[in-house]
Amino acid sequence: MIDIGHMQEVGQLIGFAVQPNVRTATDLEYRRLVDQYRSKVEFASATDAVLTGLGLEVLSVDELGIVVAPTRDSPFVFRLADVGEALRADADQRLICGLALLGIAAYGYPTPADLEEAHVRYADVQGIDDLLRAAFDELATRADSDPDTDEYGMDEAWRPYRKMRSLVTSKRGGRPTKECTQYWIAKVLEWLHGQGMARPAAGRGEGRYVLNERFRIHVRELAAHAAYTYLSEHVDHIQTSPDGNVEEGER
Repeated sequence: MIDIGHMQEVGQLIGFAVQPNVRTATDLEYRRLVDQYRSKVEFASATDAVLTGLGLEVLSVDELGIVVAPTRDSPFVFRLADVGEALRADADQRLICGLALLGIAAYGYPTPADLEEAHVRYADVQGIDDLLRAAFDELATRADSDPDTDEYGMDEAWRPYRKMRSLVTSKRGGRPTKECTQYWIAKVLEWLHGQGMARPAAGRGEGRYVLNERFRIHVRELAAHAAYTYLSEHVDHIQTSPDGNVEEGER
């Protein structure tokens, strides 16, 4: 039976796991607990039991850390309202945020092999917008001939996206405004950054991000979704780092 001291360590490990920006590369205690989870069956079982009680499941554990995801009824479950300003957005803008998240996933990982390979992936606001618009233009053409079709599970969600302009800039500063889709894509990428799933791509211009390993692991859970599959089929290129490797310590 696991003792009280070890149960405290279980709590510590779960505490690290739900903090997306904590890294084993910079936190030795987190690294020690991850090593313990990987090497001691009793400790891993106790951790899994507590995670289950919290409505969390383990997606991945390796030397970079532990990645968990909430179940449908978990208090940790993600909702579109959690994307910062989307909390105050109207229904169409929340739909656009959801489609942007799917578009980012498809843009970064368009093939099954991409979901299994630990390579650095880049995403940029305009590229994701172009992908979504090309895909939704095709859906619009299909809808004209068969209005009742919804084979990709997106129902009417794509219509508000097509209706909104791609880019509208402010008079002061020339920044995208909330009246355009590129603004909302940028907001979702910023939210992913806050969740430790992406980070700005230094030296590659504004609106470009690196997608972290943590995001790839979460995207694997979307792989069977018809909408994700459909969008992935419209990606005709993918960008990786020159050496194609994950940067050390990035999850």
